[in-house]
Amino acid sequence: MPTISIIILTYNREALLMETLQSVFTQSYTDFEIIILDDGSTDQTRQRIKELEHPALRYYYTNHLGNLSQLRNLAWTYAKGEFIAFLDADDIWLPRKLERQLERIRTDDKLAFVYTDVEEFNAKGVLRPKIYEQYQKEWTPKDQFERTLSGQMPIYASTVLIRRALAEEVGGFEDSLILGDTHFLLRLAQRHPCQVIFEPLVRIRKHDQNISVYQEREAYMEMLSLLAFFEQEKSLQRSEIHKYKAFYYRQLAQFDRRHGRWLPALKAYGKTFLHYLLTGV
Repeated sequence: MPTISIIILTYNREALLMETLQSVFTQSYTDFEIIILDDGSTDQTRQRIKELEHPALRYYYTNHLGNLSQLRNLAWTYAKGEFIAFLDADDIWLPRKLERQLERIRTDDKLAFVYTDVEEFNAKGVLRPKIYEQYQKEWTPKDQFERTLSGQMPIYASTVLIRRALAEEVGGFEDSLILGDTHFLLRLAQRHPCQVIFEPLVRIRKHDQNISVYQEREAYMEMLSLLAFFEQEKSLQRSEIHKYKAFYYRQLAQFDRRHGRWLPALKAYGKTFLHYLLTGV
């Protein structure tokens, strides 16, 4: 049984996927399996993977869903490892990424996940060499939860190494959400501690085909769904719930206004004002 199951979702990313896989093959830690879940690609992805003939590769194909949460849940069922790592099909791991994370997560059985800083880049070069540097001196797990919930310190899925046993206690990804990474990780972080390695061990590719570019509105809906979950569970103070709901409804309203969706924008602005009043500020 492998120690780590690496889950890669892909859809018509044939060329980039080969570069991503090469960054896995050159990892200093090698006790892993690679689960590739192909979301209905119509390019040569299947053939290219077959040609690699790598013993750690396991390829699965599904009809196109376009829903990352559903795909991650499906891929999870194929995993055999004690730890789960996700890697987007256009991102790149540095060689010691898994080794460094495994060292950290094994220091404490209570750690639910460990993630790393990132380097953001595009075709023209490096955009940001580190994104968490300003938070390093004051970081705590509680600070992490609040900063991610407020959108200040996002966690990229490609950076996370998850302790499977603890993750399965909180259930899978919310499959009604197209994205769902933050929803899942913050539910986990609220119950169990996490750690960050303030070293950019992952290179995150920024380009027009990133799903986050197309699904910005969905990201705001994801956060509102997460807040509704915490509200129902009564695991956050009501003032905090309303504060963050006011923030994300405002983000949603601004997005809709920029895209000429005036009626949804007005409704979102109304909810922004309502939740701001309910904070009691």
